[in-house]
Amino acid sequence: MHTQPTPAQAWPEEIVPPNGVLVARGYGVRVSIWNGRLRVEDGVGSDRRSVLVHRATGRLKRLIVIGHSGAISFDALSLLAAIKASFAQVDADGRVIAVNGPFGTDRPSLRRAQAKALGSAEGLEIARSLVRDKIAGQRANLGALADYIPVGPDLYAALDMHALAATKAATSDELRTCEGRAASAYWSAWSAIPIAFSRRDAERVPRHWQTFGPRSSPLSGGPRLAITPGNVLASYAYAILETETTIACRIIGLDPGIGIFHVDQDNRESLAADLMEPLRPIVDRYVLKLLARRTFAASEFYETSTGAVRLTSSLAKDLWPIALELGPLAGRIAEDVAAQLEPGFVRTPVTGRRRQEARPFGRMRQSSRELKQPAKRTCRWCGSGTDDDRLICDACAFSERRERDAKFSEAGPRRLAALRAQGADPTKTAEALRKVRESRIRRREEQVAWEKANPGAHDADRFRVGILPLIQHISIRRLAATSGLSLRYVAQIRRGERVPHPRWWAALTDARRAGLDVGGN
Repeated sequence: MHTQPTPAQAWPEEIVPPNGVLVARGYGVRVSIWNGRLRVEDGVGSDRRSVLVHRATGRLKRLIVIGHSGAISFDALSLLAAIKASFAQVDADGRVIAVNGPFGTDRPSLRRAQAKALGSAEGLEIARSLVRDKIAGQRANLGALADYIPVGPDLYAALDMHALAATKAATSDELRTCEGRAASAYWSAWSAIPIAFSRRDAERVPRHWQTFGPRSSPLSGGPRLAITPGNVLASYAYAILETETTIACRIIGLDPGIGIFHVDQDNRESLAADLMEPLRPIVDRYVLKLLARRTFAASEFYETSTGAVRLTSSLAKDLWPIALELGPLAGRIAEDVAAQLEPGFVRTPVTGRRRQEARPFGRMRQSSRELKQPAKRTCRWCGSGTDDDRLICDACAFSERRERDAKFSEAGPRRLAALRAQGADPTKTAEALRKVRESRIRRREEQVAWEKANPGAHDADRFRVGILPLIQHISIRRLAATSGLSLRYVAQIRRGERVPHPRWWAALTDARRAGLDVGGN
């Protein structure tokens, strides 16, 4: 029975959570139903609040509880299930305690295929795909890291080498070795990234707090028990990602605890960890952006008795809006994995991509005319078959690209030097200078006109996060042909060294959608 508050009591405020995410923190958090609405009470001491969220107008998507003290009622869980909102409880150290989301497909055959995948050829191929996408995302992130610290070509070459090794890995153990070595090289570039503290706190915080530091903690030998603010921010952001991949598994009907790449381990959602792999670089980019734009206060972090660093709940609360951005991405990967595990499984309850196909009487009939399949090509280097219309196979792509890039890099300067020695520099003729001047004027006019028609559209981070990882496997020649940009400029874009003007982004995205070939053709 619900009673009206007395005059001495504050009437709960009805709110609409920003971005659909409501974060409750403090001691004695209580989540219950009050007059048909979700009531959340949180805070510490006199700084307590009590808010209401209406099931229809509140637009609640995620309810997050930070801490381990409090209670949630069965009625509140039922309301969250009815409005298809997810609930997660995360401790202050980033440990995911509980995740509850709307359940979708319950398909025993899918879970059976999932259980058989570990150690099978199908499971290894799925794991290869996840690791390849992760390393490609890490390579793309090097371009963003170069804005803050020096990133040499050796690091790009190392990630390319580990990506190729992952493609050819014959066992899960070999694949895990490739992934670990790539991660070690990638995180070595992060250690020197500065962490900005307020002027008042800069001299008081420990010296090792002032940079991101090694990803491996001396307390655990791994990323757990981080001893620097940068590492604990990354670990907490990964905890947010884990909640989203766990929710995606349950909606689709996968068991989040039975892994394909990560082996079974007590008290770990191994499949959720698998699905996290290709999304980790996106979370890394979010953390890097946060470190670059925010000046922290020392009071936003604290140390445990062993020296491990923890976030305060107020800072942790600021990280949770990324959950709604990660949710659809996690759902897409989970749907793709489910389709690979069971080819007849076409349901896409998170993204709705194949909703019509999944209906029992949808457009499932095959066309009377079969599409003519193109003839298979053979690799120019080794003679083995290649996928689609590619001229170089995966095994040869890395070596072919390095040799071609070396020849390309040497031929132009050599020829130009010879012409200059003869006093015939082709870049300094009156005609060449006139063309350069006219081209610059024309491009500047096009750029100004585009910016007037699309105000506020330039966001380099959106390109690096949303487009750059997707074009890593598209050949430079095809990207240049689709966009109209030069081969050299497109190569710099794909390496993450340059961010093109937004008017070229659509053309680069179209190249991805067209499914253009991989390698250096």
